Amino acid sequence: MTDTSTEAVELTVQRMAAIPLGMSLIEWNDLSNQILNLAAERDAAVARADALEAAMKEARAMLEGEPEYHFQGMGCGLEDRCITDRYEAMRFGWEQAMERVYGEHINDAKEICDAALTPPASQEPKA
Repeated sequence: MTDTSTEAVELTVQRMAAIPLGMSLIEWNDLSNQILNLAAERDAAVARADALEAAMKEARAMLEGEPEYHFQGMGCGLEDRCITDRYEAMRFGWEQAMERVYGEHINDAKEICDAALTPPASQEPKA
């Protein structure tokens, strides 16, 4: 990433050299403030894009994980619920597995993505 503050200063100097002779100092100050504000907005947008990219990489890494198979725990709850039908047991196992996967991986990844995609109040688009 380049040093955008240096670029903003260079841009300001270039624009100063091009000031029409009839421009007042107040007009020049307004123009230079606008330039600096635009450079600051650009810097904030670049920083936001970098943060978004990092958050998306973190979320992606979370989604690649797979819970370990737990031999002893897989049958837990079947007897407590008097489940003897293999299809009902399979459905129960599926529901438990999905609850665990969502709880340990998907919900966390969604939260990271939502937080990264929601701009801070100070950077919300202006109407």
